Parts: sequence; C-alpha cells; structure tokens
Amino acid sequence: MTTEQPAKIDDSSTFRKIQLFPEKMARTVKDGLNAIASSITGKNVEDRLSEYTEVYGEILIGLHEDVEELKKAANSRAEDFVRLEETIFLMNQRIEAFASEGLSLKKLRRGIWINRFIILATVGTVVWLAYRNPWVLNIKFF
Repeated sequence: MTTEQPAKIDDSSTFRKIQLFPEKMARTVKDGLNAIASSITGKNVEDRLSEYTEVYGEILIGLHEDVEELKKAANSRAEDFVRLEETIFLMNQRIEAFASEGLSLKKLRRGIWINRFIILATVGTVVWLAYRNPWVLNIKFF
C-alpha cells in the first residue's frame, strides 16, 4: 500500500509571481505608452536619425581620409612617371649619341684598315719595283 502524497505547491514562488504581476503589467503598459508617444512625437525617428547620422558621418570621414591618401599616392606616382619619362628621354639621347659614335668608330676603323692596305700596297709596290728595277732606288738585291 502506497500512499500518494499530493504534489507540493511552492507557495512562496506562486505568491511572489502574484505579487510581481501588477508591477510587470505596469511596466509593460508604460513601455507601450512610451513607444506610442515616441512614434507620435517623432522622438523615436529623431533618435534613429541621430544614430544613423553619427555612424554614417564617421564612415564618410574615414572614406574622405582614404581618398585623400589615394590622391597623394597618385600624385606621387605621377611625379615618378614624369621623372622616368625624363630619364628615358636622356637615355635615348645617350643611345643615339653612342650609336652615332659607334658609326664614327666604324668609319675610323675602316679608314685605318684602308690606310694600312694603302701603306702595304705602297711598300709592296716599292719592294717589287726595287727588285725588278734596281736602278729605281739604287738598291742591289743579291
């Protein structure tokens, strides 16, 4: 035989809930009335607008600073580009001068080889003439 005991009701928690009910109800009504009043007066909209204005203002300031940094970098690159163009122009002038100097050197070398050939031909001719006709230079060979 088992005796069943009835479920014990926690009187203190139930009592506490009943005690807090009017307070919770008053808080809920108050929050509802504040929400209605805020929507009627525009206070809620004004608060949101202020929040968005502040947030997006900070974003725009950050973007402006980024754009200014990019402008400085672009100007710096443009100055570098101008300097590089000037350097390329000077290098092209040097290359052209070197090429024309190279052509002059080629002509000079060609002239030296022609002079050597003329000298050798002249010496050869003189030796040949002297050998064939010793009376030309009054030289006696063998």
